[in-house]
Amino acid sequence: MTEFCCQYETIFNDFQEYFNTIQNIGRLNSNFELEIKSFERRNLRINVEKDYINLYNQLKLHSFTFHQLSISEKISLVTFSKELDEQRKEETFQFKNFLSQKRFLTVQSLKDVFRLVFVIEVTEARNYLQGILDEDEELKHIFINLNITDFEVKELENFFDNVLGKTFLPFRQAAIVFAKLETFNKVEDFKAACQYAVLRLSKENPFIDSEQSIPESKYVSKFNKICCEEFRTLKAEETQPNISKKALKLLDAKKRRQAIGNAFTKDMERQHNYLQDFSELKMCIAENPFSSLKTCASHFEKHGRKICQSHGKEETPQNYIDIMIEYLNTKPCFVSFTQEASKIRYTYTFLDAKNERKYKIIKLKHCETGAITVSTFHDITN
Repeated sequence: MTEFCCQYETIFNDFQEYFNTIQNIGRLNSNFELEIKSFERRNLRINVEKDYINLYNQLKLHSFTFHQLSISEKISLVTFSKELDEQRKEETFQFKNFLSQKRFLTVQSLKDVFRLVFVIEVTEARNYLQGILDEDEELKHIFINLNITDFEVKELENFFDNVLGKTFLPFRQAAIVFAKLETFNKVEDFKAACQYAVLRLSKENPFIDSEQSIPESKYVSKFNKICCEEFRTLKAEETQPNISKKALKLLDAKKRRQAIGNAFTKDMERQHNYLQDFSELKMCIAENPFSSLKTCASHFEKHGRKICQSHGKEETPQNYIDIMIEYLNTKPCFVSFTQEASKIRYTYTFLDAKNERKYKIIKLKHCETGAITVSTFHDITN
């Protein structure tokens, strides 16, 4: 381990307080050989490859990341990786089902806390994304040039599956159309632009009716008219005559979202209105603690307005940032290395007694440059 310390000498100055809480670095170095013997007694093994620990070719993590775990946590990860290596060869194997077993609760917790990504998850995520990108050559070309990391691949899968999936699946294509209007050179900016579009689209409330004889005066905009036309087309394609009233209501709600998404892709004026609003938000940001102005503006749209409201402040990006900075200066945090140890993650989770709201902030320190960025600040009150 000592050869790694020089590489991150300045980082360890910031990290020293954390290491003191789990004993010091010297203890981690001196006990590593004893830990390996402990694994061997349990018929477990680990491979050390330069700066990385390789667990049965199923999980690769930096030595710093591995050594921040307790011995029992390490054993849980190694044991899980060994079983995963054996079970994944089964034809019916599914990683999510395998991980969800109660006996792997420790591993589930470690994945959440340290955001660990297993090799099989990256493989599955790449296959999932490939299917999406094969349908959009322009987007595929953009992503090829971004040089996406394994962790970003998994993050993108989660993003498409959740933010651009499920309830918001009808907005997916519209969000991608909006993102392409922006220029971006990293995955975070693509996600930020898509997220902003989805948030805006979900707030759209056009007058929509399936009747053909709607007076022109009812339409408040060209966008509204296109929404109506799209909704009627979708209704005309309906092929479930014996559906219940409740199911029909849910289906109509989905068709309504799809009509809004479709209308956005056809209405360039609406697209540029969104683009202008997004630009104006970015221009309001004086000091940006996020990785980019796009990310900051998107987080403000998603979380910041609500947070400003709960603090009795005007809904502006700068007020959102100022509230966050005040918390960062006064609240304790949990500190950890990321899986590849390229960043130190500071996680703040706390209750504000004044407004009885619970918040979460994640701040990252980039080991190579020393730059500090915020990745999120949001209300997690149940």
